Amino acid sequence: MSFVRCFLLSVIISLSFSVIAQESEKKKKEEKPKLTKEEKKKKRLKNIHFINKNFMVRPAYSLQSNNLQIRDKAGAGTPLNYRPNVWGSAGGQIKLGGVVLTYMYRLPASEERTTNLGETNYQNIGINIQTRYIGLNFDYINYKGFYLANADDTPILPITDGARTQLPDLNYYSIGFHTTVAFKKDFSINAGFSQTERMKKSAGSFMLRVGDRYTQIKYESAIIPESHYLLHRKLCEPGFNKITYNTTYIALGAGYSWVKGYFSFTPIVLFGAGIQLLGYEEHTRSNPRFVNNAHLKLPFYFAYKNAISYNHDNFFMRVVWSAEMDRTQIKPKGVYKINTPEEISYSYSDNSTLSMFYLNSEVSIGFRFGEKKTKAEKKAKKASKK
Repeated sequence: MSFVRCFLLSVIISLSFSVIAQESEKKKKEEKPKLTKEEKKKKRLKNIHFINKNFMVRPAYSLQSNNLQIRDKAGAGTPLNYRPNVWGSAGGQIKLGGVVLTYMYRLPASEERTTNLGETNYQNIGINIQTRYIGLNFDYINYKGFYLANADDTPILPITDGARTQLPDLNYYSIGFHTTVAFKKDFSINAGFSQTERMKKSAGSFMLRVGDRYTQIKYESAIIPESHYLLHRKLCEPGFNKITYNTTYIALGAGYSWVKGYFSFTPIVLFGAGIQLLGYEEHTRSNPRFVNNAHLKLPFYFAYKNAISYNHDNFFMRVVWSAEMDRTQIKPKGVYKINTPEEISYSYSDNSTLSMFYLNSEVSIGFRFGEKKTKAEKKAKKASKK
C-alpha cells in the first residue's frame, strides 16, 4: 500500500512541475514583443543601413564611349579602333513617394566635331531592375556612323582631311540581357550603385552572371584601310558586308565594397565564356553563291564595374565606370572571289577578331528629404486618430 501511495505522489509532483514549466514558457512568449517586418529585416541584415526618404532629386551626366576594334589574329598590324561620334547625355532622376522618374537628354556634337569625325545616328535604351542581391538588365544599342579613332597610328596615305577616316554606313546593332546574383547578405549591390541603402562596414561576395546577346554588324563601303587589306582579306572581299552572331554566356566573379564612414569604393569583376552561333555570307567551292553559313564559337567574356560614392541620408554622390566586352572571330577558308576563277587560300594569319567594348561612365549628385514612414508607423498613426 505504501508503494502505491509513493507512486501516486510522484505522479502528482511530476504533473505539477510540468504545468508550472508550461505556464512559465507561456508567460515568456507573451512577454516577448512581436517584431515588425522592418525590424525583422534590420535584425537579419545587420550590416545594412536602410535609407527611407519620400523625395529624391539626382542630376546626372553620362557618357557612352563604345569602341569597335578589329584586330588580326597574328598581331602583325595595328588594331583598328572605330568609335561612334557621341557626346553623352545629361539629365537626372526624381523620386516622389514610390514613383521614380528618369530623363536623359542626348547632347549634340559640335559642328567642328561632326565635320571631322562624321555624324552618328544612334539609339541606346537600357532597363535596369536592381535589388540588394539580384540585378536584371536589358539593353538595346544601335549605332550608324563611325570614325577611325586611331588614324594617326595607322599608315593610311594620305590623310588630308577627316573624311578619310569616316565610315557613315557602318552599322552596329545589338540587343541583350543579363542577370547578376550576389550570394552574401552582408554585401549589397544597391549600396554602391543605386545608393538606396548604405553598408556599415566593408564586405564582399562571390557573384554569378548569366546572359544572352544578339549582334549584327553591317557595312556597304570598305571598312578596312588599304594598308590592312592583307591582314583582313576576308573582311575586304567584295560582297562580304554582314556579320551576325548570338552569344549565350555565363561568368563568375566577385564584388567588394571598401567602406569608410559615408564613403565607399565598390568594384565588381566577372570572367566567363559563352556559346556563340556566328553567321556570315560567303561563297565556297561547294556554294558558288553567297550563303549564310553558321559557325559555332566559344568566346571569352569579361565585365568590370566600379563606383566611388558618398552616401549620407540627405546628400549623396557617385562616380561610376563600367566596361563590358562582346567579341567574335572570323576564321575564313578557301573561297572564290566574285566574278573570278581565282581561289584564295587562307591561313591562321587571316583570322580577324571583332570586339565591341561597351565603355560607360556617369557622374551624379543627389538630395533626399522627407522621412518615409513604415507600415507599422502608419497603422499606429491611424489608431491614435481614432
